[in-house]
Amino acid sequence: MHEGSGDSNVPVARLPVGGRPTVSAFVAWAWLTILLSACGALDNGRGGERGRTFESISEDPEQPIADASMREAMQARVGQARVGPFESENGVTAQIDPGTILPIVFIHGAAGSAHQYLSQAMRWTQNGYPSDLVHAFEYDGSRAGVDPAVEDLSAFVQDLLETTDGYGQVYLVAHGRGTTVAAAYLADSQHLPNVAKYVAIDGAPCPLTVACLTLTQRILPGQGHVEVASSAESFSMQHAFLLEQTPDATRIEPALGPVSVAGRMVAFASNAGDAGGSVDFYPVDAQTGERMTPEPVASGTVGEGGHFGPVMVDGQVHYEIVAIERGEDLAQHFYLQPLLQGTTLLRLPAAGQDSEWYAHSRRGDGHANLVALRMREWRQRDVLEVEPAAGRSGQGPVDVMSEMVGDESIVLHMQDAADARQRSTLDALPWFPEQRLQAGIDVYLKASDPPDGTITLTHYPEGGANQSQTLSFPNWSSSKHSIVAVFMPD
Repeated sequence: MHEGSGDSNVPVARLPVGGRPTVSAFVAWAWLTILLSACGALDNGRGGERGRTFESISEDPEQPIADASMREAMQARVGQARVGPFESENGVTAQIDPGTILPIVFIHGAAGSAHQYLSQAMRWTQNGYPSDLVHAFEYDGSRAGVDPAVEDLSAFVQDLLETTDGYGQVYLVAHGRGTTVAAAYLADSQHLPNVAKYVAIDGAPCPLTVACLTLTQRILPGQGHVEVASSAESFSMQHAFLLEQTPDATRIEPALGPVSVAGRMVAFASNAGDAGGSVDFYPVDAQTGERMTPEPVASGTVGEGGHFGPVMVDGQVHYEIVAIERGEDLAQHFYLQPLLQGTTLLRLPAAGQDSEWYAHSRRGDGHANLVALRMREWRQRDVLEVEPAAGRSGQGPVDVMSEMVGDESIVLHMQDAADARQRSTLDALPWFPEQRLQAGIDVYLKASDPPDGTITLTHYPEGGANQSQTLSFPNWSSSKHSIVAVFMPD
């Protein structure tokens, strides 16, 4: 499942090509070992290309959307919505040595995307790192070979260096199969001058040609393959290695004011994105998922490659994002936990009428199809409780975690199975469990169009009630709607 696992490796700094170990190198290694040990005691971006600005709201293509109606609505409906002037993008007082700042390029693994680095990008921003220097290189994660990805990575890094003033090198951070892509890139001596340091996460081991840190499930015990890329502990080690100082904070806190969010609408695993679809942002009531404004606070057409935004949102408000792919009538409803810090790494896994997700889903007017997504493995020791629309389904809250889910999935599909209609058997659905990082179980969630109730999804990490995460949303029928609940890694 976890190809190229590097569990036999330990964190290690390497010398450039042709270098020989020196006393200073061993001193640096010893310092790094002590620093990384200290990181374990902690309690706790913007990247890629800019998407098309939503012309329907902002006439200036260089300015992110900050619609006055959005601010007025939030002031009226959310007493603690923080709109208006603010001191900085993230309110950070952390001091970072300017000499250590370089563009960061994250390379995802198989069936991955930039979304796996979303929480880390927010942590970088919160610790004072320039958000426009946190990037992600995306490729077709559904293909077995890496040669096209290596060629595209070379062009990506070269373009980044040419368009980012004052920086002659980058930091590479790769995960899973992305470490194979990075290793092949670094095997070309012409690329070595472009990379100052490299972090290899749970994949191919560190090469001998560049200063490198290895992070694996063995080094971060108890964490899964995806979690070692997205966890707070992983961030602490990355920060310490790349900047040679521990971060001020690893728990993501809300920014002082509105934050800029941009991203892509892409097919799961392949990361292909088409232009011409639409994306609408609605602030919603956290308790019910009901829209707080009759019209979206931001709306527009998806640009080339699936890009959308930037959009100004409030970091303490829950949002519904309604995405409709070009030429389709299926509305995909994404319900997100508050986006506490600005980012361009938000990814909406499109599941339109041409997708495999759609082809293997049973749809109808009377039941909802729900996907629970996060960039950390769902575990059997977790509790993931689904409460259908009250009084209409004939059932109470259901804990959907079981052996059918396993411990390696980040995408959990919940649908009413054809052979057990209007019952929640929690049996495995066909097809989905055979796909990488996915699971599917039979859960009946009564629905209607228009919705007539609320579905609530509550996650208790490892059963701990004091760390629960909850998302609520209307019971959209699956005939013309799909629902995706997006959790941040806890």
